[in-house]
Amino acid sequence: MKRHKTNYPGVFYREANRIGGNGLKRVYYIVFEQGGKVFKEKVGRQYSDDMTPARAARIRAERIEGRRPSRKEIRETAKVVKWIIDRLWQKYNAGWLTDGGRYENHLKASFGWKEPRNISQIDIHRLRITLTKTLKPRP
Repeated sequence: MKRHKTNYPGVFYREANRIGGNGLKRVYYIVFEQGGKVFKEKVGRQYSDDMTPARAARIRAERIEGRRPSRKEIRETAKVVKWIIDRLWQKYNAGWLTDGGRYENHLKASFGWKEPRNISQIDIHRLRITLTKTLKPRP
């Protein structure tokens, strides 16, 4: 595939067949030097990533300054599983109906999307106050 220059230094594109459509699309790449090594990275596709030469140049500047991770680093961090309360509950739940109902009715809305380390004491107090307004204490 042939490299096509743009008006921005270190940015070029190659034409490739469109996925799921007719015609060609532009795939933008950046070239930069960091620590004595030359890097060439794909930054995005014309239509699916809404990439333009100007956006590619901005991404190149961020990569040179170290403010933006590489695509490989972004993929690796996306693979890391966050252990939120909802996922922990799914692993823990052994089919107990009473506990399942309590979780679904009272805890899931407040804490289901949070990680355990991000639950603060004020969150617990808010839940307690909300429950005391709507429910009676059980013996």
